[in-house]
Amino acid sequence: MEIGHKTARSKGGDATLANSLCLCRRCNHIQYKESWATYQKFCKRMRLANPTVKPTEEEPKIDDINRHPERLGPDQPLKLFPNFHNYGADARSIKMYYKVMDRFVELPEIARSENEIKKLVINVPGTIARGGSAYLTSHEEGAGILFPTSPGLRSVVLWLTYKYGANGKGMVIFDLRYDGQKPLSKHPLRLTPADLRDMENG
Repeated sequence: MEIGHKTARSKGGDATLANSLCLCRRCNHIQYKESWATYQKFCKRMRLANPTVKPTEEEPKIDDINRHPERLGPDQPLKLFPNFHNYGADARSIKMYYKVMDRFVELPEIARSENEIKKLVINVPGTIARGGSAYLTSHEEGAGILFPTSPGLRSVVLWLTYKYGANGKGMVIFDLRYDGQKPLSKHPLRLTPADLRDMENG
């Protein structure tokens, strides 16, 4: 556990017990400079915007997103192919929405940018079974994300939606962070509606 804040010091908050919160590392990282009230409103908004019935069956678990941009030839553009692995139930109708940001972004900004993020999409064909992986290649139209060659800090936000089982629907958000073309973490931020419910409930 870590010590968080109700109002960030950068926004006038005091280093006092009254302004302190006990948070897990994940929640403290995600809240960042947002106020506690704004953060809770964000979690509630995300939960209501992405309602999920309590699952009666196991859900997919999409993880291990490829973070390394590459060129497939000397005259080819730099692209990120966000291949991934599924550790849970079979997933189908997978849509991978994305946006390359010119800076690091925190979760509340990702939520505010949902419409912008969802302007670009990669449709993952078929079903990704338990233990299977999605391999997106340049031969599939729109499979790769055009990656900037300029230096600087940036986030690549991936917002995945999918179906599973008889009527199940799910989503997961990834925030991949880079310094230029170099990934900054082996374990990028990964969030599901269940995570957001846990955060909202403290």
